[in-house]
Amino acid sequence: MNAPVTKIPVSLAFLALGIAGLAGLANRFAGPGTALGIDAIALLVLAILTRRIRRYRAEFASQMRTAQGAAVFAGFPYSLILVSGHLAPLAPTVAFWAWAALSVASAVYLLWFTVRFAVAMETRDVDPSLFVPYCAVGVVTLSSRTFGVEPLRAFVFLFVLVGFAILGISFAARLRSMPLSDAQAPFLAIACAPMSMAAVAYMSLKNPNPHVAAALVFLAQILFFLVLVQIPRIFAGGLRPAIAALAFPFAITATAAVDGLAALKTLGLYEHVAFTFFAYLETAFAAVMIVAILGSFVHFLADKARLAPKITVPVPCILEA
Repeated sequence: MNAPVTKIPVSLAFLALGIAGLAGLANRFAGPGTALGIDAIALLVLAILTRRIRRYRAEFASQMRTAQGAAVFAGFPYSLILVSGHLAPLAPTVAFWAWAALSVASAVYLLWFTVRFAVAMETRDVDPSLFVPYCAVGVVTLSSRTFGVEPLRAFVFLFVLVGFAILGISFAARLRSMPLSDAQAPFLAIACAPMSMAAVAYMSLKNPNPHVAAALVFLAQILFFLVLVQIPRIFAGGLRPAIAALAFPFAITATAAVDGLAALKTLGLYEHVAFTFFAYLETAFAAVMIVAILGSFVHFLADKARLAPKITVPVPCILEA
């Protein structure tokens, strides 16, 4: 995952999750039509990844034998969960059953990942990518607002919060003894996603406390700015699969900022133009970053296709002079 992009970058799953997260953000500004248009791009990315998985099965199996590869691949079902939620206004029945099936599949995947990797993991093996399966599962709450199921949303919110606390402490302990390398720097961005995910999940609950919501959004913004100062270091290494780790954290942090405006309004703070300015600025920043990352991968795939050896079949000449 830290090497140059290979034949099958599993991190495309996390890029798709970021694009689907951006679609949810667009839904708040431009409605479901725009959201589904962006979702189509996320589905295209997943289709490309699926095609490459089928073509390079051995390499995919090799990546899935690592905790980092398996953790990032969780973005595949999570992306589809978000898309199913955006589909609800057009096809509510289909969207609900797709969401339910994908949520169950994600729970099974999370259980497999825990048994396969997390149970026997030592502190030195804790990696930011572990936040993906345990904290990005909060997308279930984002999409389930359309379908009700309030008890499930409350449970997932608590799961994300507890998962973030446990992994955050473990990751901090790992950093004290073994800092991340420059190649792993992009995964630092994942660290800002769980608090934002928890904030958005909490605000999706029925009658959330505005003080708690504002506090969660505030903490999420602190983590976001801590990651933001690392951007020069992150891009210094050029294009590699880990760059896709930036997509979803920025999308969900901007979503938390936008949703947090409602909590601030309840507290009588919405009239401060600075809050609105920063929320819209983060939205624009997330969109630019995700488009740039997508463009980088498109450029890479186009180059791979252009440089691939062309197979020519000699045609025998059947006419002789």
